[in-house]
Amino acid sequence: MGAFVRGIESKLVDRMGLLRQASRVISNNIANANVPSYTARRVDFSSILKGEQMKLELRRTHPGHISARSTNGKKDAPVRDTGRPVELDEEIVRMTENSMEYQTMVELLRTRFDLFSKIISERVD
Repeated sequence: MGAFVRGIESKLVDRMGLLRQASRVISNNIANANVPSYTARRVDFSSILKGEQMKLELRRTHPGHISARSTNGKKDAPVRDTGRPVELDEEIVRMTENSMEYQTMVELLRTRFDLFSKIISERVD
């Protein structure tokens, strides 16, 4: 159970990092909206998902099975150029959605820590 719990918090923090990066990309789009040659950029979440699928932790249930490769290197998410000019209204909607999701991750993490705190304090009493 312990490894499972640590994994959940780790994934929440990882997602928050991706959302922070997406926020920076969106902010750059908004800041450069009036630059004629600037085109909108997006964090490429589909390539991140493909990469995560390749890193799934596999368990050997039989000695004859091939062991899984482990890759724990962290790096920035790939950013792609859309080739389209920045639409300010679209970027504001994206920023709002991104912010709401980030706040949701913060709340989930806070709830988990509150739960652990309660469990620990009840065991101490």
